[in-house]
Order: sequence, then structure tokens, then C-alpha cells
Amino acid sequence: MASRASPLGGIMHNAFGFRGRRNVMAWLLAGGIAYYLYVKPVQARDDEQRRVRDQAKQWAEDAAVAAGRSDRQ
Repeated sequence: MASRASPLGGIMHNAFGFRGRRNVMAWLLAGGIAYYLYVKPVQARDDEQRRVRDQAKQWAEDAAVAAGRSDRQ
């Protein structure tokens, strides 16, 4: 009798160690948790650093413009 296992299932088992639907679901859950616990906070931190850097650059440009105006007077 022929095996009912799909070729894709064999590839997933041999390459990634997945051995069934429950195992795949556990990996998906772990990946989702890792995304929200690691990736999202890193993205938020990078966005905040970019915002602070842009704000500091704007303040420096405004200060340079103000210094240029005071030199002319």
C-alpha cells in the first residue's frame, strides 16, 4: 500500500523538522510571539531614535538660521 504522505510534508519534515499540523502550529505560534516580543519593540525603538534625530537636526537648523539673523543685525 502506498504512503499517503505528501512530498511537501517530507520536505518540511526533513528540512525544518516539522512532523505534523500541531508541530507546524506550535512553530507558527512561537514565531508570532517572537515577532511581537522582539521585532516590534526593535522597530519602535528605531522609529523613536529616528524621530529624535530628525527633531535634533531641525533644532540645529533653526538655531543656525537664528544665529545668522542675529549676525546681520
